[in-house]
Amino acid sequence: MEREFTRESLRGVYRMLFELAKGNFAYQIRRTQHHDELEGLIALFNMTAEKLNRNRNQFLWINRHNEVVVVKTLSFLLNRELQVLDYNAEDEKLKEFAKSGKIKRQAFENLLTPESRIQWRNALQQLFNHTRNFISLLLEYELHDNLELNLPSVIAKVHHEDIVKFIVTSSLLDTQKDEFFNFQGNANLNNLSI
Repeated sequence: MEREFTRESLRGVYRMLFELAKGNFAYQIRRTQHHDELEGLIALFNMTAEKLNRNRNQFLWINRHNEVVVVKTLSFLLNRELQVLDYNAEDEKLKEFAKSGKIKRQAFENLLTPESRIQWRNALQQLFNHTRNFISLLLEYELHDNLELNLPSVIAKVHHEDIVKFIVTSSLLDTQKDEFFNFQGNANLNNLSI
């Protein structure tokens, strides 16, 4: 099934290039059911971003005690019906998303990709049916028209005076851009030129 290459069909590729250039490797382009060259290109972009993100996260975890590395969070407070009561975002991109007005009083799962909604529902079943109070999983947020943001997340069930609420906290390892090039290297390691 071929599709015509238009500005609309290439929008995700353009946005992904922009995010990769800024160092945002946690994004993925939403896949489609097409079997054409564009879909192959999208798959390659997603695999490249995934590998870059994995390598970057390894570097950041190894150096997490330095001032260069920060953990940015996206947190949601949900009621028993799993609607967003309140939220907090530390990253600029996440703040833009949060300010879009699509969050408060909405079902939390509407922020997720269709595939991630299935994982979300399964995780909730474990929280509702068992004595577990928290669960960890990878949630895929739909932040833009064609991009997804994959973030490790923790869902916690909180009881207070017979009221059950949920807290969803997603984290993104990042660097402080201004401090990154002032990072002190290990003198025992061979340095690579820029």
